[in-house]
Amino acid sequence: MKSQTPESAMKNFSPLFPVKSRLFRILALAIAAGCAVSGTTALAQPRPAASVGNASKLPLDNLDDNRLMGEMANRGLTDLLEYYFKKTNKPEEKRKEIIVLISLQKLDSKDFATKSAVERKAEIDNIVKGIKGLLPGITDAPTLMRYASALITNGTSRQISILDIWGDNPKMQATLNPIAETVDQILERACVEYKKKSDALMASITSGNDPKIRLWEAADQSTKMAEYTRARASYGLALSYDRAAVDVRKKICDRAILALTQFDEEGSNVRVPVQLEIAKLHMAKGGKDGYTKSKEYFKLVIDAKPDDPKNPKQHVYEQYQARYFTLVADLLNGKADAAAAELDKLKAWQRDNLGSDKATVSQLEVAFSMLEFRIATARAELAKGPKEKDKLNNDATAILMDLVGKRPELKGIIFEQIIGKLSDNPDLKTLDALLLEALVNRGSDAVLRKSPEKDDAKHIQLAADSAREIVSRKGKPGVSNEQVDSAAFRIGVFEEYISNLKTPTAEEQLQNKKDAVVAYLTYVEKFGANKAWQEDALDQALSLINGLLKTEATSADINKLYDQVLELGMFKFGRSNLAWYYAQRRKELGDFKAAKKGYAMVKPDSAPMLVVMAKYYQMFCAQQLLDKATEAEKKPLSDDVQRLQAELAPLIESTIPKVDDVSKKQLVIKRVQVVLLAASVARANKEPAKVVELLTGFEAKLKDFPAKDQNAMLGNVLFLRVNALMALNKNSEALAQIDNIIATQPDQALGTIATLLEKINETFLAERSKDVPDMATMKLLTGQRAQLAQKLVDQAQKDPKLPEANRASYLSFNATANRQAAEMETDPVTRKAYLTEALDTYNKLLAKIPENDLTGVRNGYNRLIALTLFTVGDADGYRQAHSMLGVLLVKKQVGTALESHNGETRSNPLYWETVLRYLQCKVKLGAAGATDEKYLEDATRNLKNIIVQYGDIAGGEAYGKDFKLLRKEILGNWKPDDSATSQPASASQPAVQK
Repeated sequence: MKSQTPESAMKNFSPLFPVKSRLFRILALAIAAGCAVSGTTALAQPRPAASVGNASKLPLDNLDDNRLMGEMANRGLTDLLEYYFKKTNKPEEKRKEIIVLISLQKLDSKDFATKSAVERKAEIDNIVKGIKGLLPGITDAPTLMRYASALITNGTSRQISILDIWGDNPKMQATLNPIAETVDQILERACVEYKKKSDALMASITSGNDPKIRLWEAADQSTKMAEYTRARASYGLALSYDRAAVDVRKKICDRAILALTQFDEEGSNVRVPVQLEIAKLHMAKGGKDGYTKSKEYFKLVIDAKPDDPKNPKQHVYEQYQARYFTLVADLLNGKADAAAAELDKLKAWQRDNLGSDKATVSQLEVAFSMLEFRIATARAELAKGPKEKDKLNNDATAILMDLVGKRPELKGIIFEQIIGKLSDNPDLKTLDALLLEALVNRGSDAVLRKSPEKDDAKHIQLAADSAREIVSRKGKPGVSNEQVDSAAFRIGVFEEYISNLKTPTAEEQLQNKKDAVVAYLTYVEKFGANKAWQEDALDQALSLINGLLKTEATSADINKLYDQVLELGMFKFGRSNLAWYYAQRRKELGDFKAAKKGYAMVKPDSAPMLVVMAKYYQMFCAQQLLDKATEAEKKPLSDDVQRLQAELAPLIESTIPKVDDVSKKQLVIKRVQVVLLAASVARANKEPAKVVELLTGFEAKLKDFPAKDQNAMLGNVLFLRVNALMALNKNSEALAQIDNIIATQPDQALGTIATLLEKINETFLAERSKDVPDMATMKLLTGQRAQLAQKLVDQAQKDPKLPEANRASYLSFNATANRQAAEMETDPVTRKAYLTEALDTYNKLLAKIPENDLTGVRNGYNRLIALTLFTVGDADGYRQAHSMLGVLLVKKQVGTALESHNGETRSNPLYWETVLRYLQCKVKLGAAGATDEKYLEDATRNLKNIIVQYGDIAGGEAYGKDFKLLRKEILGNWKPDDSATSQPASASQPAVQK
């Protein structure tokens, strides 16, 4: 119903009441204007159309300025109204007044009715705040009445009706109270302003025929109307207070009853509605006297005779209310059994006397069901035993469950009633689906509440568990697909909300966040009937994961969820903005194929730096894939790298001017890294000529780099270039590259050569670890390393400032490079030269170490000499190596098989290499026919012991393959069984150490 002015109320409603006197005319006007005040719309006689509905048919240009703005506000013509404000230069206060009126119209809209209780209360509070802000400046009584009428129609009517039928409800009362109080304040102010005007006119009248008398009569009528309207509105104000506030309710009701009593006169054609209102005010006041008097007045209404014999049902709706509320009065007075005894009579009476149209019947059914519910609940509270109490509570719940099935639009208020009948910790598996939904709705209200209440955390967790129970019943009778979908989404909302409360511990908050992510992702994957919710669920999951990764980046659970949300975002929702994060994550996991695909999906219109980096990492991933690619896969990958390199070169140049200084430095580095990466791929693809081509003039690109960065990059460049030149049989040109560095950059030469050697080592070890290593590549690398190691030593010898320990380290590295080159060399002369050089260097270094050395350096050189003697490959070398290695093992100078590094247990390659060569010495000596020791027998026994102790991890990552070959060589198909036990080692065999 639209808000109305007193003037329009008189025009539209006064013909409904035959007027016998001026007093009754005023009363008729007041009843019409305040017909929504009583709040009994669910029970009251259907009202005529609102006055503003008729007024809205008037042409706007027939209205004065205030009415014109009011009508535009009533009709929601906000754009036109704003234009009118500017055109007429309306003051700010007038604008605020009209805007508040517009807001009031929203309270009666369908959209407002569908909002949550929390949202409705917030909107009402804002409107009330706006009205209170305007009140001090308003002295115009009609304007005040307009505000009061709008608040009654749109703000209090519905809520009073609910409290009338459903009984006290703290949430509803809390929402109603500020509006009802504001209505009372406005009406009180209107009464004062009308009275001032009436008194002023009365004082100015000088004679019995003074024309001002008519003006005074009109002002006096308005005063009476305002007073009566305030009295009628007092019923809603009284209901807005908790029944425990006895004194407050009594004061409000007594004042209103006194104001209404003057209209309870013999012959008044409005006496029946007045008596009904007085009866309800006595009932609202409560107490033994209040309930007694209320029933007396209800009886007067029930027994009332029609004023017009031709209209026997003149008071039928007032009489229905009187009968209905007579039972409510008994109920409130603790006489539930008496009320229950009269239910059938009430039902029969309403069937025989009230309308039969569908809308009326439906309305009456709701009211009757609620009365049944309230009576069953009251009887349960008075029950003597638990069985009787449970039965009556179950009966009460069943009434509501039946009602919600018939009137689903009443779920909200019905659920509030149901909740009050449940225990604090109900067995969710035994509850009806609608009861579960009631718990879910309570949790939703708690989430929406701006100011959390005491039990919110408990209620929201119970709501989450209830939602899970609903989801678990998917496809079962009594559970709709809509219920399941809604519940599935809300689980995430509830868990996320709980995680942000202060009550849970940090550990519990973390678990709630994880549970929220799981719930959101489950909704996205398995539910998602509501597409907007599905998008929201994904967004929330992404947001939560982003926060969790800041503190839980190493958590396997969190990273698993991160992977899941990225997969869904990328491939179910097509969120290309996630491509970078998806690719980064796949790269981190070593899934270079998926990472490469993700980087390729980064949109070309993304930030320039992102586009560059995405292409660069595509190249990087292709390089990683090449290492394990089949022959058929290598060519496409290599071609892709070259294509990306060709695209990146100009892209980087065009991006540099567009970015900040920090990004520019990154791009300058990327410019050279792209070339290096392309060259690396060409080397892996065995395209040495391409490598040389790509690296032509590369050094010029490094001129602005710091010396440290230049060393690292030049080392990589030299490795690639030297490797390529040697592969092209251009050895002299390759070594000339090193000589050029030494000649032109002597200060950097040592670091550059060391970097180059490190790169060769990495490449050699990577090749060696392959299942089928390329022996030619390994031979080439060891040869390069030996030659370059000599360059390193030569350069080190020229540096007088180099610490002696560093010099010794370089010499030892050179000797080891020669020894490992000898292992791969097939030419006996070259091989012997490598070994002679290595032994000579090791012995010279050993001679400088004191006999009583406690640092382990001397033992280290002895081990290297023993390994070199083993590589010599004659009986004398094997014998000497066997003896030296045995001593090292017995004295535990090479550590143990497994060692701890930063809390992580790893195999010790130094130990395993020593054991391997020691056993191989035995095999070689045994095969050569040496008889002074039982070499082959010892080797067999000790290898069996190792296998029993370590199984497949014997040899570790570095030498596991060698141990498998040795096992096959001397043990054949032997396998340890349950009876296998370690045998004692011989005198010449050190025990295997764990």
